[in-house]
Amino acid sequence: MRFRKLEIADCKALADFFERNDDDSATRHFHPFPLNRLSAEALLKEKRRDSFFALWQEDRIIAFSMLRGFDEGYDIPSFGLLVDRHDRNKGLGRYLSDWTLLWADRSGIEAVRLNVYSDNPRAKALYESLGFSTIESTQLEGRSKSIMRRQRPEERIALYVSLLALKPAESLVERIDQWHRYGLDFIEATWYPNIEDAPPPLELMRDRTVIHNYFPPEPDDPFLNLASPNEANLRRSLEFYENRIDLSRQLNAPWYSIHAGFIGDPIGRDSFGFLFQEPKQGEQIAALDRFANALAALEKQARDSSVSLLVENNVCSKSNRNKLLLVTPEEFQQFRDRYQGEFFRILLDTGHMNVSAKTLEFEASAFLDLASNIEGVHLHQNDGEADQHLPVFANDWPVDFALEVKPRYASLEGRYSSLEELQDAYIEIYRRLNG
Repeated sequence: MRFRKLEIADCKALADFFERNDDDSATRHFHPFPLNRLSAEALLKEKRRDSFFALWQEDRIIAFSMLRGFDEGYDIPSFGLLVDRHDRNKGLGRYLSDWTLLWADRSGIEAVRLNVYSDNPRAKALYESLGFSTIESTQLEGRSKSIMRRQRPEERIALYVSLLALKPAESLVERIDQWHRYGLDFIEATWYPNIEDAPPPLELMRDRTVIHNYFPPEPDDPFLNLASPNEANLRRSLEFYENRIDLSRQLNAPWYSIHAGFIGDPIGRDSFGFLFQEPKQGEQIAALDRFANALAALEKQARDSSVSLLVENNVCSKSNRNKLLLVTPEEFQQFRDRYQGEFFRILLDTGHMNVSAKTLEFEASAFLDLASNIEGVHLHQNDGEADQHLPVFANDWPVDFALEVKPRYASLEGRYSSLEELQDAYIEIYRRLNG
């Protein structure tokens, strides 16, 4: 089952849905237009401001919704919902309503209205649970009807989806365009394969994208380390991040997040990630100083660009004990107290936190003491041994953690098995974070 905005190519499927449901059980409550092929063609013609959506089961529409009225000159669109007569009483109406109203909210629509008859109490109860309230009652052909309205709610925690939440199977442009049509329009851009020679599609990404660390990648695949003891690599890392802050500004992105630094540069890799030499005495303090100085320069640029700069906690496997910066809650607290910048914001990665807590035997809950500095949360999980990027669902502990932290945004960084699974997880997690 997939949610998707309808397009002109969907005329036949929508016409089949209308004709299949053209009976009194539907038209008694849903009659904004005749349920026939001509209506389907008229609704999906090109260059309309009104929007129409569907739940699909393979190539068959099983539920339809709309935000309609802009093309007729109304400022407040009407919401409408129709579930296939063979698929009612399965929760599809609530699921499609959640997606449609999220689309409205993300599109900047300040209010939505609808009509519901008093002899349809289940529908009215659904709409009330979605935030609609009655503003007027009237009579129509001997039936009592309520006019209901829903104001755009304040979004407590914005929810993004990492570009790698699904296995890369298409170009960057195709992925961003497809995900927008499927309602996954808040995207966290991170490393994505095979885009080194193509500029990022700014128009597709503007106002709905945040960048995480290494995007877009560069042809020579540099290792980034803002605490590097190698002056050339430190300068290159700083320039890379400066360019991405400027890209974030062009995208109107409210956040840009970077990795915390490493005491030294890597000497190789294993199945858990980069390998580093054992640091010598005093190298950790020197690395912290280099990182703090570089971060201060980036902070100033980010502040001037109206971008909030976030630092992500490192993931520490057994082979990298004492070789990384900013792993434990205590290290973050010490750095915060030592750091003289005007702000210090954290992107707390739950998967990294889980591995590091097991490796170094600290209580992950101690990160809650840093909640006032945690502005973003990466949601994924693992077995505590390796950074596996397993998917997260609404009732999993990383979501519980995010609800305690109350960040300004969260991002799904787990790898989901299908678009359907990702959509299901997204809407349930969004509902829980903002319910």
